[in-house]
Formats: sequence, C-alpha cells, structure tokens
Amino acid sequence: MAAKSKYQWSRAIIIDSLSSSDKSVRQIAAEALGIVGNTETVEPLVKLLGDNDKVIRQTALDSLEKLGKPAVPQLIKALDDEKLRKYVARALGEIGDKQAIVPLSKIIEEEWDTQGVVSGALKKLGHKTNKNKNVYSFCSIWST
Repeated sequence: MAAKSKYQWSRAIIIDSLSSSDKSVRQIAAEALGIVGNTETVEPLVKLLGDNDKVIRQTALDSLEKLGKPAVPQLIKALDDEKLRKYVARALGEIGDKQAIVPLSKIIEEEWDTQGVVSGALKKLGHKTNKNKNVYSFCSIWST
C-alpha cells in the first residue's frame, strides 16, 4: 500500500472535522478545505451546504468557490437537491464555468424562491434569461 502524503492525511483529518458538533471546528475545517482542498474534498463541502448554521453554509460555499472548476461536476449534481439548490447555483455563477449553463437553465422555472439566484448565476455565466417568459409563466398560473 502506498504511503499517503502529509497533505492527504491533513485533508482526511479536516474532512473528519466537518462532522464535529462544535460549530467553530466545522467552520475552520471548511475554511481549510478551501485552501488545501482538491476534487476529493468537494463532496464533503457540498454536504456542508445543508448545515443548520448559516455561517457554516456560507463558509462551505466560499471554499467551493475557491476550489473553482474541480468543484463544478459535483455542484451540478447537487442542483438536484432542492434544499441546496440556491447555494449551489450561486457557487456555480461565481466559479464561472460555462458547463453550468444548461443545468441551471433547466431549473430556473422550477421554484420561485430560487429563480433570482439561478438567474443571477446564469447572468454571471454570460447567459441571458428571458425575464418576460418568467412573468408570463407567473401570470398564466394566476389567470387559470
């Protein structure tokens, strides 16, 4: 069995710390993964977006944004989780990888509470959303 580098061991310890009952430990661990993280640390950070604490969610989001393009495939998968969708959409917009345009476009009309965030992410990615279509959809719901 190959020996692990000190960074692999460090990341493993930090990932374990993400499940601490101590909010401060979770926050520091999430910040650290934004610095020393890699593709293996993306999934635990995405899971942390579901934390009950707003500061922890924001820290995880910031770290995912720092990881950049390696985080995009896992973030796109995380768009399926309605509880995480608005955080994930924001991160995808900040990262700026164009491969997020199609998945974001597919969900823009699914939920009213995430439309603004998804629209903002698409705008950052250079994609223009049809605002009139959204207004039309809203009006057609109320006219029936």
